[in-house]
Amino acid sequence: MGEEKVVTELNDSVFKNYLPVFISKKSYQELEKSIIAEGCRDPIVVWGNIIVDGHNRYEICQCHNVPFKTISKEFTDREEAMIWILNNQAARRNLNERMMRVIRGMRHDLEKEKEHSGRQNDAHPGKTSERLAKEYDVSPRTIERDAKFAKGVDSMPPELRAKVVSREGGLTNQQVIDWPNLKEEEKQKILSGESKKAKKEIVGERIEKPEDENKKDEPEALWNLKRWWKRTTKKDKKIFLKWIQNTNTKPATTEVPQTEIGQ
Repeated sequence: MGEEKVVTELNDSVFKNYLPVFISKKSYQELEKSIIAEGCRDPIVVWGNIIVDGHNRYEICQCHNVPFKTISKEFTDREEAMIWILNNQAARRNLNERMMRVIRGMRHDLEKEKEHSGRQNDAHPGKTSERLAKEYDVSPRTIERDAKFAKGVDSMPPELRAKVVSREGGLTNQQVIDWPNLKEEEKQKILSGESKKAKKEIVGERIEKPEDENKKDEPEALWNLKRWWKRTTKKDKKIFLKWIQNTNTKPATTEVPQTEIGQ
C-alpha cells in the first residue's frame, strides 16, 4: 500500500458494476449520515486513478463535497485487480450465502481463465475448483455450481441482480442458474409469480414438501431420505447402506451420523 493522498476526482466506473456485493438502501443511508457527520474516515483504495474499494464512499463524498483520502495499490493486470476485489469483499462479515456464492463463482471463472491462458501463478497449481474448494472449505462441485450461479446473476439487469443477491428477488438458486437460458416470457412469469412450482432448495431456508395427493400419508422423514438418495453420491450411498447393515436398524427410527454420510 502506498502513502495516503488527498484527491478530488477518480474513475469509479471500471469496477463499480462488477462488484458482486450490493449495499442495501438502509446501509447506504447510514453510511451517508456517518460521512456527513464525521467525514470519510476510511481511505478509498485505488489502482492508479481507478477505484477498487470505496465506490459508495466516493459517491457520497462527491455528492456532499466531503474531502477524502486514497491509498494506492498495484496490480499486474485487470484480472489480478478483480481477484483482489473479490477477496476483499469475501473478508467482510455481513455477507449472506448468496453473496459468497457469487464471489466464489466469479473467482473460479477468473482464475480458470488465467490458468488456461498460462498466466496462472506457479504458487497456485492444481485444478481451479479443487484449489478454491480447499480455500473456502467446500466441495469442488460446490465451486463449479457457484460459477454457474454467478453467471446467472451476471446476466440479470442491475436492479434484479441486487435483489437476488440480497435474497429479495424470490428466485430459487436453480432459477438463477437457469436464467441465462430462459426465454423472456419465462422470465416474466417467474418474476410475476405465475410459475411457482415445488420450491427448490434455498440455502438457509426450510425445504417445502411438494403437494402430492398420492403421498399425503408419507412421513416427511421418508420423503427427505428419498430426496437425499437421489442427490447424493455413490460413495455416500455405500456408506449409508453399510451403516444400516452394521446397526441393523431402520433409518426412520435412528439418527444417522452426518459425518458418516458426508453432509
